Amino acid sequence: MPHTQIIRKGKKHKPNESSIDAHKKCFGFAPGLLSADRGFYSTANIARAVEMGVRHVVIPKPGHRSDAVREKERARSFRRARAWRAGGEARISRLKRTFGMARSRYRGEAGLARCAYWAAIANNLVAIGRAP
Repeated sequence: MPHTQIIRKGKKHKPNESSIDAHKKCFGFAPGLLSADRGFYSTANIARAVEMGVRHVVIPKPGHRSDAVREKERARSFRRARAWRAGGEARISRLKRTFGMARSRYRGEAGLARCAYWAAIANNLVAIGRAP
């Protein structure tokens, strides 16, 4: 299928398409925030993201951290960006587990879009139903 894309998770040594390039292609500018997990940490990755125009790069450093790095990671903006990324991961997991996005039973690109839209609608209806 021409619309299917391979997503590699947490393997910084494997060749991946840059999501910053995709964001620039779609919106015409670099994202203001890039947040990733510890598996993507390297000074080269951070420097490249800043070079491409990202203002805030939030990638926690694994292992031993100096006092300066520890202080940077304790900053409110850093913690909020990490929480935002974790919330996105939780939403993706919920959409896959609860609303059937783990596998689309529809065919083609239009069917894949239909599956995603229905999962999002179902998720929003459950959220509205739980609101006080």
